[in-house]
Amino acid sequence: MSGKRSIKLRNNASRHRPRRHSYSSKYSLDNVRTSRGTRLETQKDRVTKNQKLQRKRISLLVAGALAVALLVSSLVGYIAFVNSLNARMSAGISQELDILLSPVGEDGVSYTLLVGMDEGDDGVGNRADAVLMMRVDPNESRITLVSVPRDLMLPTGGTHYQKVSSLYAEGGGRALIKALGDFTGVDFNHYVETNYAGFMNLIDVMGGVEMDVPVRIEDQRAGQLIVDPGSQVLDGAHALVFVRSKDVFREGDVARTENQRMLLVALARQVSDMGRLRCLFKMDTVASSITTDMSVRELMNLARVLRGIDFETSFISSAIQPSSSEVQDGVTYLYIKSAQIGEMMVRFKAGESPIEELPPARDSIDPADYTVTVRNGAGIAGIADDCSSRLEAAGYVIEEVGNANFFVYDSTLIVYRDKEDKLAAQAIAEELGIGRLVMSYGAYAFDTDLLVVVGADWKP
Repeated sequence: MSGKRSIKLRNNASRHRPRRHSYSSKYSLDNVRTSRGTRLETQKDRVTKNQKLQRKRISLLVAGALAVALLVSSLVGYIAFVNSLNARMSAGISQELDILLSPVGEDGVSYTLLVGMDEGDDGVGNRADAVLMMRVDPNESRITLVSVPRDLMLPTGGTHYQKVSSLYAEGGGRALIKALGDFTGVDFNHYVETNYAGFMNLIDVMGGVEMDVPVRIEDQRAGQLIVDPGSQVLDGAHALVFVRSKDVFREGDVARTENQRMLLVALARQVSDMGRLRCLFKMDTVASSITTDMSVRELMNLARVLRGIDFETSFISSAIQPSSSEVQDGVTYLYIKSAQIGEMMVRFKAGESPIEELPPARDSIDPADYTVTVRNGAGIAGIADDCSSRLEAAGYVIEEVGNANFFVYDSTLIVYRDKEDKLAAQAIAEELGIGRLVMSYGAYAFDTDLLVVVGADWKP
């Protein structure tokens, strides 16, 4: 019996041993859901989610680092680019010139001397072919541009005078800044110059310049190209002929100075239409064509002023008008009185035209009321007849045509008897496009109201 009982005990033990349950996959912890059907987050889920967040943070950090690196790299590149531009443009600015330039005042108004020089192919050396003074008022968005005739005589110490053009040939931009500054009382803040090649490159980079050319220009002294009349876009080579020519214009150098100023205004209009980035790229292309102390920042500020300007009312352009002129051995010399230049500069510094705009004298008189004597003062055949025909066609009464006692007159004179006839003398000068006004004071013998002595500067 003891043996049987033993067996029974083993069976009971087997019956009461805990069973190992096997659950199907749908009852695993990974798939346990709440009564609402929402899946419970498990330890595995939390680990996976943290890994994803960590990877996202790393990606953002890498992207941020790359963005900062790119920004720093771009900034460093931009600074290097700007520094390169500044170095290329200021390479020709000497220390002697730089010390003559004054800092811009607190009001922000600046004065810049603009110089275009010729190539000096006649052995004289580089000379100033175009000289302009520019006043920029960023507060009023106003620019005043004044041309300085290259034949104007400037005092250079004591009783010595020198032409603007030859001043550059001897002392460069430094001599021009010194002489013009002393004579006009203008403290220049900036200086810009270019030569013929630089000028042509500038025009071409701008895509040409749109000009309305008044007459056909065929002037071998200005260049080999011919410029047709009419509204057109001039490339660099044709634009150079346009601003250099004077022989085809009756007004000579006065017309050339006006053409230079007109072209500069047209260029300014084109710059005003440019965006900042495009302007910067253009600057890079022409940087080696100009010499200036102005930095990229200052040039960009100038472009900003141009973009905000009203060219009809706030861009004023004019020219210094000489008091008298003379021609010696075919060379023209222009003079201006100190008192007259003083009055002009007061207006210029106020942002106004240095020349008070008055109606033409021709509109204020009746030519039929004035009698005129015309004399050949240069000994050039036909010039007295040519002059008298022109005045007669304008309505003046020509009573005498003949020769002067001596053929010594290099420049044309318009002589009047008293102050009442000065306006008529001015009207004749406007009609002829030439002539220096002289009051007779009894030094000239003539019986008419006015006397015209035709000089060697006459152009048919």
